[in-house]
Amino acid sequence: MPLTSILLHLDSTASAPARLSLAIGYAAKHGARLIAVYADGSDRPGAAEEAGGLFSGETARKGISAEWHAPECHGEGIGLVETLSLLAHLSDLVIVGQTPPDGGSPGVPVDLPERLILSSGRPVLTVPYAGGYTSYGERVLVGWKDGRGSTRSLHDALPILEKAQRVHILRVLISKDSGTPAGLSVNLISFLAGHGIKARPEDILAPDFPLGDLLLNHACEEGIDLLVMGAYDVSHGKPVLGKTARHILRHMTLPVLMSH
Repeated sequence: MPLTSILLHLDSTASAPARLSLAIGYAAKHGARLIAVYADGSDRPGAAEEAGGLFSGETARKGISAEWHAPECHGEGIGLVETLSLLAHLSDLVIVGQTPPDGGSPGVPVDLPERLILSSGRPVLTVPYAGGYTSYGERVLVGWKDGRGSTRSLHDALPILEKAQRVHILRVLISKDSGTPAGLSVNLISFLAGHGIKARPEDILAPDFPLGDLLLNHACEEGIDLLVMGAYDVSHGKPVLGKTARHILRHMTLPVLMSH
C-alpha cells in the first residue's frame, strides 16, 4: 500500500522549517497529500499566519497537494495529542519533531513523539531538532529484534522500503547463541524480496555495547538517512517505551520511524 497522506506537526521552533522540508520531500517522493497541523504555545503575534504562509508557499512551489490546520487545541477542549491522533487515524505516516533540550514550545508536550507512537496507531517519523535533510528514505537501516515492535515497524515502513535505494537489516546479538535461527533471517529477506525490496542482512555481536549507540553509530558509518525500529516493550501487561527507543529519541542524529 503506497503512502497517500502524510500528517505533519508544525510549531514556531527553529527546527520547524527543516521538518517541513523533510515532509515535503517524502510527500513528493510518494505522491502523497501533506496535511499540516500548526499548534504550539507561542504568543508571538502572527506566528501561525507566518507558518501557514511558509507551508502554502513551499508546497505550491513543489506541486504538493496540501491541507492546513491551525486548531485551538490548548487549555480547555481537545488537546494537541488528541488532535494529532484523530487526524493520524486517517493518515499513512505522521511526522513530528524531536523535543529539543530546552523543552521546545511551551504548548507542545515534551513526550509528544512517544505519546503519538502509542496512541495514533500509525507509524511516527521523528525528525531531529538539529540538522537539515536532502534525502528521504533512500538508505534505510532496520533495527531488527524478533517481536511485535520490530514486526509492526517493518510492515508500516514497507512503502518507504520499496522506494529505497539500499535497505540494511541489522540484528544485534548479545551472545553467539542468542537471536533467532538463521533460517528465520533468510525468511525475512525472502519476505522483503517478495515486495521488491533487496535487503542486506547483518548480525553484530555486541554483548556490552549500548544498543542505541550501536544503531546510531552504524547508521552514521553506512550513510543511513532513516532508521526503522520498534518502540515499545511490555511491562506488567502495559506497553512502555523501551530503553533503546528512549535513548534514540533523546540522542537521535537522523530521522527515526517507530510504530506500536
